[in-house]
Amino acid sequence: MANVLGGVVFTGYHVLIKFFKNANRENDWDREQYAWHEKNSIEGDLQGVIEELPYIASLGVDLLYLAPIFESQTTHGYDTVNYFKIAAHIAYESEPESKALLRELIEEAHRLGIKVILDLVLNHASKRFDFKTIEKRWKPQTEPPQTYQERQWQRTFCFWKESDPHTVEFLIYVGKYWLTEFQVDGFRLDHAHGLSKEFWLKFIQEMRGVKNSVILLGEIWNDNIPGLGNIDLMHSYVEKGSECFTSLFHYEFYGALKLFLLEGKLSEEEFYEKAIAYPNTCVSENFQWTYFLENHDIPRFIDLCEGDISKLLQATALLLAQSGNMLFEYGQESSLMGEKGSRNFYESGRVEMKFPMHWSVQEQEFNRYFMHLIHLREEYQALKIGENRCIYAKNGVLHFQKRYQEKKVDVVLVQKGVYILKGYDLLTKTHVCELKEGIYYIVEEKE
Repeated sequence: MANVLGGVVFTGYHVLIKFFKNANRENDWDREQYAWHEKNSIEGDLQGVIEELPYIASLGVDLLYLAPIFESQTTHGYDTVNYFKIAAHIAYESEPESKALLRELIEEAHRLGIKVILDLVLNHASKRFDFKTIEKRWKPQTEPPQTYQERQWQRTFCFWKESDPHTVEFLIYVGKYWLTEFQVDGFRLDHAHGLSKEFWLKFIQEMRGVKNSVILLGEIWNDNIPGLGNIDLMHSYVEKGSECFTSLFHYEFYGALKLFLLEGKLSEEEFYEKAIAYPNTCVSENFQWTYFLENHDIPRFIDLCEGDISKLLQATALLLAQSGNMLFEYGQESSLMGEKGSRNFYESGRVEMKFPMHWSVQEQEFNRYFMHLIHLREEYQALKIGENRCIYAKNGVLHFQKRYQEKKVDVVLVQKGVYILKGYDLLTKTHVCELKEGIYYIVEEKE
């Protein structure tokens, strides 16, 4: 991991456990045992993740983000029944064996130089939550849904009452428990907008008291806000000097990229200002954005491109030219396709992982491009942690420059016409002058 402004930049990989690899058939549940079973689940488990850690490491990632591991009755795992027990359907019925398995995963990941963060849901829990699992010193309370989003979920979830001090202390204890007992490196915090800034300020302070380097990756995204309207909401949680998280998912970049690259609804200048310039005014020594093209709640990007691999290549190159954290969804490294006929759009990307021995020719070719980008990002620190400067953004051309110390890389996307810029293109490994339709990483000379 590279140090930047006193913080840490990571390249992460998200594993949706039930869809990744089934290495232990003995912990498989029948469909009828789940309160909610997604049809593409292959009964993946923690043992499958352990077996594929060398593969994950080979992708050049240094952080693994695991989907919820706590006892639940769904394949997605966001319906926590017990915060202190690992789900039997991804480990073992025996709690000691399950905890030993998780420790093995974390220790092996750390040996490979990979940090591990857990998906932690503190806004809500399952309506079947087992209150008997809570020690008597805690008396957390729930409350009716308070927001539009919570009202949508009320059939499945109960919601913690943040105004109750016992509840706040209990939720903070949950975080401390996993940091202390299992040496995890942090959390991805689900639906963080469902709890207040005051709660998260206290949470980050308490977590740093346990592990100063803790990673707290928040999901601040209100899907009831139309268009590109979430950036001010996200900024409110990471004001300089009072940051609630070490990182937030950069939903504004993702949304703007779709509007710009796939739908033609943003100009080059608008995309640069809305997705790069203004959001980065909140970057500090304590906070970096986490960029993504895919996650478990949205369609696969290749499907949004309607199979146009050139658009996917351009989107991926634009993504990897951003300064900050990167997070890839499992299978993104090979342009894994989703299921077009899924019952819910947010489930369309939840499909079975494909490993290299099963890749098509196109998937192999995309993976070579993907890995080339990863290596360039590590070799040229300007891409990873450099400052941005807009050079030209109109008439079908987006040209911005990344600079770190004395090194610079010019990132150029040409959507129409010809753009004149002389240099060496790192993507095609050729000297160029007239840039035609496509994307380029230009340096003055090959180092």
